[in-house]
Amino acid sequence: NLTGKVWVGPKSVLHNRRRTDFLPKASADASLASQQLSTAAGRPVEVRGVLAILADDWTIKQRPADVHVAAPRGARDWILKQPATLRPHEVIELAGVASRPSTWRVPSDRAPLR
Repeated sequence: NLTGKVWVGPKSVLHNRRRTDFLPKASADASLASQQLSTAAGRPVEVRGVLAILADDWTIKQRPADVHVAAPRGARDWILKQPATLRPHEVIELAGVASRPSTWRVPSDRAPLR
């Protein structure tokens, strides 16, 4: 939840004209999740960051390439419109991998995923 204005550009998100660290954190979290899921699953797993920001006023100049940024309903709608890339048994397999606490080991130099 953000009070005020949000501006989204290809490389940054501003809140009330101040640069945030939302994009680099979302991108880094997605990359770490991809690495950890890939290791645990024994095969490549692609993860894309999504920022669902509730704000009073939006300006989207250009969407970032690697993180989807939208209001919560827009993020949900975007997720639901994504094409299926996994077969049902792969979804079940990855859900099992993702539900194991050991999948989400945290490097000592990094805070846990949110």
